[in-house]
Amino acid sequence: MNVDFIPLDDSDDDDDDLLTLSQDWIALPTSKRAKLQFISTKQALQTTPWKDWSEFESVYHHLFHHYNLLNQASHTLHVDTLKFQRSSLANLQHACDIIAMWRSRSSQHFPTCVDATQQLMHTLYLSSSSAEAQRRLLALAISRTVNRLLDASHSKSAVEWSMQLNFPLQIVQIRHEIVHHHLPSLQSLKQHAMLLLNWLNTHYWQFQLNKVSKICNANLKERVIKFRNEHNKNSEKQEHQPVIDYLQQELGANSLAVMKYFVPLFIDECLVHLESLSGKNTNNIGNDAEKIIPELFTCSFVKYNSLIRALFELYPRLIAHLALLLLQKRCRILTDINRRAKGMKAIASGSERIVCGLMVGWSASLVMDEDYHSLWSVHFAPKEIVFVFQNALKYASQFNDELSMEMVRNLKKKAIQLGVNKDMHYLRNMTVLQNYVEPLWRNARSDASLAKLMDARSEARKLDEKLLAMTQQTNRMNHKQVQDEDEDEDDEDVDVEEEIAACKW
Repeated sequence: MNVDFIPLDDSDDDDDDLLTLSQDWIALPTSKRAKLQFISTKQALQTTPWKDWSEFESVYHHLFHHYNLLNQASHTLHVDTLKFQRSSLANLQHACDIIAMWRSRSSQHFPTCVDATQQLMHTLYLSSSSAEAQRRLLALAISRTVNRLLDASHSKSAVEWSMQLNFPLQIVQIRHEIVHHHLPSLQSLKQHAMLLLNWLNTHYWQFQLNKVSKICNANLKERVIKFRNEHNKNSEKQEHQPVIDYLQQELGANSLAVMKYFVPLFIDECLVHLESLSGKNTNNIGNDAEKIIPELFTCSFVKYNSLIRALFELYPRLIAHLALLLLQKRCRILTDINRRAKGMKAIASGSERIVCGLMVGWSASLVMDEDYHSLWSVHFAPKEIVFVFQNALKYASQFNDELSMEMVRNLKKKAIQLGVNKDMHYLRNMTVLQNYVEPLWRNARSDASLAKLMDARSEARKLDEKLLAMTQQTNRMNHKQVQDEDEDEDDEDVDVEEEIAACKW
């Protein structure tokens, strides 16, 4: 359960207390003097030690990389964004160096949780001190963190603050032992330090990331919906520039942020948003869904193709992520439909079939459009293309509908064009499996009598038996030929050995 942080004291700016983290913590000043300044100057934004939110998020991933590897954390970090792929300790040192830079920028108002996390991480994993020195450093870091977070002088006791903040009581107890009794053992201090790090990770770092992500998603979603509605009112003009300017201003050159925040919203709210494309309810369409898909895809293509091209000019590698995400979303929808069927014939609603068809249409356009060929050939290495296409095949080849099979054929053609078809082992496995998969039974109508159909079936069975016998005979002949060649080689080896033995030097 997430518990909001409570400000310990807002009477003096010089107090070194907990960073205020209420539900609206971004818009609230942290002191009365700041409130007065906000009222007089109308400056709601305050400076932070980190340059922007991307830097804060990057430091978090580097800081907890080694910790999560050791503890086998359930949540996954963005490993692809790490500076050092093979050394988690190097990533930790990199994060500690950046936090030290933050501390030099704002030493008086530096967040307590960031400071405590950096000190605990450095002492646990990077310190080269002796065991006794490490023991004293951990004791100092734990007691100092508890004093700063649970200051009893702020109208509540340490126990009351710990209950309100969901703070582990074991940390409060060991702090009492450190200050008033004897110094605990190094092993005990390490265990309590790990417990404190777990609390800081959950209640500060992840709380910050989740809260800001929700705010960013809400603002970005509002901007995307506004763009969609304005485009519907005036469809003749290609007014995509405000979206491009917003992405450049808020996300800069960070293509990963565009992939994470903008692309999923753009797919759901624009590319496959049926109400904006058709203007009517599509759930009760029934069997006419397949007929409407080309018309809706054309409408979607005309509306958003210019924005997609502008995005690819700024972020050319975005094309692979967009194509994969479309097929992945479609795979999840069809998997949910099959799961709901529970062994019966899966029946999708009209809107679900249309959405899946639009996703296949857009992904096929991104793969096969000649205008995008230069993006695949210039901005991607062959190994990267193989990775993207093999994952796309996994998402498309799970289903036997016509659109899925057409997408598989498109991926094969594009792989041949780019010269990577021989490196795609998944494609080779699919080709081999096709020789062993039994064809599906289908209902077929025929004007011939039942007796003729039975005779044709028996003749086909006899032909299959002859072909099978011929195949087995060919295999036996090949096997016998290989054995004869092996025996001839053995005889030659024996003759050579006899000649060597008979030779007299």
